[in-house]
Amino acid sequence: MARSMQHILVTLYQAGARNVPDDRLPWVVDDFPEINRAMNMAYLVRRERKGSSYFTLTRAGYYAIDQEPPPMTPMEILRSVGSWLLFGRL
Repeated sequence: MARSMQHILVTLYQAGARNVPDDRLPWVVDDFPEINRAMNMAYLVRRERKGSSYFTLTRAGYYAIDQEPPPMTPMEILRSVGSWLLFGRL
């Protein structure tokens, strides 16, 4: 039985929320549709490094589970400003 997206996000949050290796998450094959839905809704992101998948909860994901996201890092601030400058002019 597949679990809800809320459960998927809370599980990732409890596992550390940032750069959590997939082998530390107790997700099963039945959870994949909800994981894909969460990625499509930009609640979490998946990165591949050295043959392993790492999951990170996004700011939208924090808000979806009623948690306050951590402060933005300087790199995240620069990306936000860069995106705003690039797409704000269109």
